[in-house]
Amino acid sequence: MRARFFRGDSWGRWMLAFAFLFLPLPLMADSIPEETFPGIALDSPLQDRYGSGEAVVLKGVVSDASKAGGQILFRFAHQVSGEEMRVFFNLEGNRFEGYQIFRHSEAGTYDLEVFLGGVGESQLAFVGRYAGLKINREEGVILLPADYFAGVVFDEEWPTAYRTGEEVTLRGEVGDPEIEDGQILFNFLPRSGEGEISVYIDLEGVRFSRRHLFLHEESGTYDLEVFMGRPGAPSLGFVGRYQVEIEPGSGVIQIPRGFFPGLTMDSSLPAELPIGRSHVFAGTVDAGIHGISLELESTAGVRQIPVGVENSRFSLPLRLREEERGALGLRIFVEMEDGKYKQSGSFEIKGVDPLPAARLTVGVLGVSLLVGEARGIPLANEGEMPLDGLEYDIEGPFAVVASPSSLGAGETGEVLVRYDGREGQGWLRLWETGGQTLPRQVALNGIERGDFESIYAHRRANGDGHMEIVLDFTQGDHVLVLYSGQMDPSETELDYSFKIGGGEPGAKGVVVA
Repeated sequence: MRARFFRGDSWGRWMLAFAFLFLPLPLMADSIPEETFPGIALDSPLQDRYGSGEAVVLKGVVSDASKAGGQILFRFAHQVSGEEMRVFFNLEGNRFEGYQIFRHSEAGTYDLEVFLGGVGESQLAFVGRYAGLKINREEGVILLPADYFAGVVFDEEWPTAYRTGEEVTLRGEVGDPEIEDGQILFNFLPRSGEGEISVYIDLEGVRFSRRHLFLHEESGTYDLEVFMGRPGAPSLGFVGRYQVEIEPGSGVIQIPRGFFPGLTMDSSLPAELPIGRSHVFAGTVDAGIHGISLELESTAGVRQIPVGVENSRFSLPLRLREEERGALGLRIFVEMEDGKYKQSGSFEIKGVDPLPAARLTVGVLGVSLLVGEARGIPLANEGEMPLDGLEYDIEGPFAVVASPSSLGAGETGEVLVRYDGREGQGWLRLWETGGQTLPRQVALNGIERGDFESIYAHRRANGDGHMEIVLDFTQGDHVLVLYSGQMDPSETELDYSFKIGGGEPGAKGVVVA
């Protein structure tokens, strides 16, 4: 009812008017009488109507002690189509706990029948029947209760609909202490019959945690089946099942920063990486992790890439090779305190053709300059796009005399640098401000002319990527110069992580052109 005042006549008298608005009220649900199912004491009475997606709580106790350890069945039969849904529960003693959740497409009127049997009985006995259980059609994403699967408790309600490329979080704990340090399996069975997706998770105590991403080609309808088992068990026991929808997403899938356990990336990792272009794979590791190893599996074989960790940080310019075009299996392993490696996670990525871009290269590793001498350092844009807004930052007693501000696609130029000091060393950093390439560094070492001994040591790294050169510093100082050769026509740049001195290599990312 609504009320409002209005002016009734010229004398200024006020009148009160009423307007009535009638709205249909939804029918209230009534409880199904307890005597409908004799010998079954439910924790809370069943209602005669529910909404689709709403959890029908089926929890209670069987009064007949002889049925302990047996089985109870709730059978829902659609009054029109005749389609049946059978929900079985194994009795824990005389107790049962579980849910029935109707999908939106399953709305309608049902007949509910309950059957009960003890251990060793050949068939279940009829208990009771209720005709006319109504399931009203609702909308929205259905959320499974955290304890929907018997013996498993998620940290929060679990959505039954996702999009490809959207992170799926599988995190919670198991209730049976005998399964501690065992394994849990989330098995996605496609209704189409092909492309089963199995997510195995090793339990840490009774806890489990995993992030999962569906690829765009994996969209569809799945039956999610959950299994779990104790350590060393030959097979995993079935827990439960529910239907989930994976809707098609779009764009390049981004692997979240915290997707791989034990490490946190500085930024998300694209699931498509351009061939021959560097992507900075960097971030931090958890306490107790001392190293990282990447494996890239392609049709050409498996390539292992060690990644050093220093002060809990790692950094690697990750570049795919020509033979790694197409589907790739990415696996990440972390080195623990005992020196053993443990798989952190895996994902299917792709090596794709790079989009046109600028690419700055520097033509020398280093130059020697006398005081006041200037020398040009060759630059080239080997990319397919113009390189604009070049900036130059110099450290040490050097000066930039002349330099190009841009380079067209395929163009070359030079930056003229003068040495203004007497001794010392400086670094010239050149970069393209659009961020399409990594910084290129050139060492400028100022020395006086004169005679000095040159030692050219040719060394090949061992299988672990280590090489050793012994220098005698008692006879004077040494200048260490690193030269790189072109190993393959398609590989115009080489990436090295190296450390000068004793100990294992640290994560010192250096690009040598």
